[in-house]
Amino acid sequence: MKKLLLISIVAIIATSCYTTKSVTFSDDEFVKVYDDVSGTQDQLYLKSNEWLIGIFKNAKSVVQHSDKDEGVILGKYLLTTIPFVDMLTGTSNYTDVFATIDIRLKDNKARLAIQPYDYSYLENSMNKGYNKEGIINEMEAIAEDFHSTLKEKNVDF
Repeated sequence: MKKLLLISIVAIIATSCYTTKSVTFSDDEFVKVYDDVSGTQDQLYLKSNEWLIGIFKNAKSVVQHSDKDEGVILGKYLLTTIPFVDMLTGTSNYTDVFATIDIRLKDNKARLAIQPYDYSYLENSMNKGYNKEGIINEMEAIAEDFHSTLKEKNVDF
């Protein structure tokens, strides 16, 4: 009986201990410049705007500024939400990871910059969080999708 009680106490302590991890991106710049896209600035603007509407599937992701004449679109994008469950209390905590998406367009050129906001998350043996490598992989996938949209997709009226 004592062994069972001791094992139960150790299991509860092991699953409820957690640390706070911080991830910073202030020194990391993620910028892609595409010289292999074709179209006028207006055509690329329409494609880019339509692409943003397609990836902004959450109400927390919004276009913050757009200027068709200058070929600029700025948005706040929810990259991911990191869940954390405290096994001792059964409570859930969520950390949203946001990034600024900056699109600059000219005739036959596009520039995509993604700047994630710094964030902190809780981690324990049951919840490993979302590390910097995961965010970088997400940004690479976003950039690839943006590039393929500009190269292949036609805006029909």
